[in-house]
Amino acid sequence: MRRQPHERESSGAARRFAPRPPALLSLLVFPGAIATVLVAGAEADRRTETPQEPVVRFVPLPPGQSGFAGALPEIYVEGAIGDSTFTQLRQLVDEQGLTAARVRFDSRGGDLLAAIEIGYYLREKEFVTEVAAFGGAWGRFVPGQCLSACAVAYLGGKYRYLDPGARFAVHRFSTERAPGEDSPREVEAETQALAALLVGYIRHAGVDVEFFDRMSARPHADLDYLGMADLRRMGVVNDGRMPPSWDLEILEDEVVLAGRQERLANGAAVTLRCGEPVEIHVSSQHFDEDWRDTVVVSAIHWTLGDERVPVDPRTSASSWSVQGGEFRAALAVAPALAGRLPSAGELGLAVTASGRRYEYAVNVATAADREKIRGFVEFCSRSGGTGRRPPTAG
Repeated sequence: MRRQPHERESSGAARRFAPRPPALLSLLVFPGAIATVLVAGAEADRRTETPQEPVVRFVPLPPGQSGFAGALPEIYVEGAIGDSTFTQLRQLVDEQGLTAARVRFDSRGGDLLAAIEIGYYLREKEFVTEVAAFGGAWGRFVPGQCLSACAVAYLGGKYRYLDPGARFAVHRFSTERAPGEDSPREVEAETQALAALLVGYIRHAGVDVEFFDRMSARPHADLDYLGMADLRRMGVVNDGRMPPSWDLEILEDEVVLAGRQERLANGAAVTLRCGEPVEIHVSSQHFDEDWRDTVVVSAIHWTLGDERVPVDPRTSASSWSVQGGEFRAALAVAPALAGRLPSAGELGLAVTASGRRYEYAVNVATAADREKIRGFVEFCSRSGGTGRRPPTAG
C-alpha cells in the first residue's frame, strides 16, 4: 500500500503512552498496515465558527485560586485534531511544567490516530477533559462541540465533564485512499486493525464498548449526537468521579465494610462499622491546601440516599474532627435508617467550612454494592453489634 505524503511514519507516540495487549501492540509495530484515518465531521455542521487549523491555548491559574481543590490551569484545544495538535499540546505542557490541567475541546473532528495519541497522553497525565470554547478569561467559557475524532481524544481525560449546551457526536471512521489503491482484502485487514486499536483504547479509558458500537452504526456522512443519559451510562461522562469500591475488611479485629471513591476535588472513604446502632465513619482523602486543624466548620449534613441528617458542629464536636487537613466524622445510625442503607444512592456527608461547601461521599453504584451493604447490616445484627463472628463448634 502506498503511503500518502502526510501519513505519519510511525505510531510510536501512541505506543509510549499506555500499555497495550500484545495483539494490539503488534498493530502499532507495523504502521504500514494502518493508513491515515480521517474522521472529520466538518461537512456535518457548517453553523459553527470553530477554526479549522488546530489551536492549543493556555490559560494559567489566577494567583487567588491557587490551593483550592478543583481549581486547575486551563488548556483549550480548538480546530481540527491532527499531529500538530498533539505536538502543540505536549510542548505547552512541558514548557509550563503542568502536572494537572483542565483540557477543554471545541472541535469538529480530525485524524483518528492523532486523537488516540492525544487521549493516551491525557490519561498518562491524569488531566481533566471538558467540551467548551474559550470565553475570554480563566473560568469563563461558552458551550462547545466535540464531534467525531474529538470525541475519541476527549475519552483520555481521567475526569470527564460535559457542560450544558455542549454537543457531543460520533460516527463511523473512514480512510483516505486512491481508487483501486488497495485490494478488498487489504482494506478489510486495515479496518479490522483500526477497529481493534480503537476498542482497546475505549476499554483503557474505562468506557463501555457500546461507545464503539454507536460509532460503527452511524454512517460517516452523518453524526450521532449522544445525550447525557447515554454518555453517563456508557461511562463517557463521569462528572469527576472514578468508580466506587465496596469491600469487607478487618479493622482492629473487627469486620467492617469500606467504601472508597476518588473524585476530582476530593476523595472519600466511608466505613460501616457494627455497633448498637450501626456506625458510619467518613474521612476525606485530601483537602484544600489552606485547611488546618483550626478551620471553622459551620454545618454538616449527612447524605444517606434520600435521607438528609443535619448535625450541628457546635454541639457535636466529638463526632467530627480536622486532623492535618483531613476531615473525619462519624454518625450512629438508628436501626430503621440502617435497614434503608442498601437502597441509598450514596453514603457520605457535606460540610461547610470557611464559606465553602465540600461533599464527601461514595456512590452505591451497582446491585452488587447494595447487596454488600445489605449483607453487612444483617451481619451486624447477627453479631450483636460487635462486628465479630460468633464462635463455631466443631
